[in-house]
Amino acid sequence: MGDLPFLVFLLAPYLLLGLLAWRDRERRRLSAVLFVAVLVLSLAGTILLGLDSYRFHTVPEHRLVQRMTVIVVPMLQSAAAIVIGLMLQANRSRRG
Repeated sequence: MGDLPFLVFLLAPYLLLGLLAWRDRERRRLSAVLFVAVLVLSLAGTILLGLDSYRFHTVPEHRLVQRMTVIVVPMLQSAAAIVIGLMLQANRSRRG
């Protein structure tokens, strides 16, 4: 139960992008763009977390410092999801 807030923190960008995709599900082009955004965010996050995990397990000096990647990556993903949401909202309000 102690890891539940961290799990929600990790899933927040994907939930936000899922809600955005659900809201605009009638627009096929926008759905494709959101799908690509989710793929890019997922791939970048997986690569960064994988590199950090590899260094953590193979380089003993890396274990002496606090691992910030597990905090920074979800924060950057959430920020990117929020920016995408704001851009979609601006586009929606501009269209009328």
